[in-house]
Amino acid sequence: MNRYILLVTLLFTNIGLAQQSENHKFRVLTLSGYEYNYLKSPDEVLFEGTVLGRDSLINSSVYQDIDLRYSFKTEGRYSTFSLVAAPEARFFYEQPEDSYWRFSLNLSYELELSKRWDYLAFARFKRNDREGLDGAQDILINPLGFTQYEAQTGVQYRPFRYNKMILLAGFRHKNFDPFGVRDLEYNQYELSFTTEQRFKVGRRFQKIGIELAARKRLYQTLNTTNEIPDGERDWDYLDATAFLELRLTKAFKITPAFNYYQRIDQLIDRSGFTQYGPRLGLRYSGDKLVLSASTAFNTRNYKTFEARDQSGLTGEKIKYEYVNLSFNATWQLNESLYLRAEVYSRVRSTNYTDITARSFRNYRNQYAGLGLQWRL
Repeated sequence: MNRYILLVTLLFTNIGLAQQSENHKFRVLTLSGYEYNYLKSPDEVLFEGTVLGRDSLINSSVYQDIDLRYSFKTEGRYSTFSLVAAPEARFFYEQPEDSYWRFSLNLSYELELSKRWDYLAFARFKRNDREGLDGAQDILINPLGFTQYEAQTGVQYRPFRYNKMILLAGFRHKNFDPFGVRDLEYNQYELSFTTEQRFKVGRRFQKIGIELAARKRLYQTLNTTNEIPDGERDWDYLDATAFLELRLTKAFKITPAFNYYQRIDQLIDRSGFTQYGPRLGLRYSGDKLVLSASTAFNTRNYKTFEARDQSGLTGEKIKYEYVNLSFNATWQLNESLYLRAEVYSRVRSTNYTDITARSFRNYRNQYAGLGLQWRL
């Protein structure tokens, strides 16, 4: 797999170097803030006859972010190649052992085949170096650290004016860091289709579109002492989003959307769920100020798993309700220096209230930060 990523990188780089114009950008971002419950733990858990509360379960800390981003783009008469490399780190002052770093590398290539057809190719690499387990776990215990490779290829088609369609086939391999003697990984195969139609209302263009994706994800749980698979899962995912992008002024637009998401358990028909809900995105782009915000409300209904309380099974299937919110603001101070602020919140509510369990429980994860960004 490493050889494959290297081959794709060299291929894209050689193609890019053959082009006519180049563009380099570099960004440095440093943020200071506070994150609450970054391991997504419930408020209380009954363990060996003792009720553990927030002081014992929830990890929160003042943090320092350092993010670097280098982008390279080269354009020729018929093709475009781009590369984005982004290392970043978050240091927790109160729990330094929970600090982590991550790195992503994204490559993309676009070749014009005709007036209506383009060839598209993408390669991505991600490394998240982080200790611990994801407290939002339900069926699988997911370590927070992982290495991921991904590739996509396909075509873009413009059947008529202001319309485009994109069809992509992709593969992803994700290998989670070992936890104890256990190791978790999966291979994912994906087919996606997107169509967008622009239309003019008055002087401004609006946009309506649909995004569809079907994914097959094959998990293996390994014993790292002998690497013999002892747990497999075959899960299919269906993902559909309809959106409408409305530009109300030259600087301000809103994007309402609705998403449907389903997991199908192909082996034992036990771990499936359906999820749906509305989304709303807002963006303002002024001369110096850029604001962006998004919110989503999702409801997830498990097909088989039943909710529990302190008395046992309640007779209801497990149900989640997610409320997600993010906000970012950038203010230009001079030619290359910007003031940056960000806020994030995710709240999960569930009808699974048995405090002897950590999985399927309520949790709240939030952070806010303020800092400076340099663009070169």
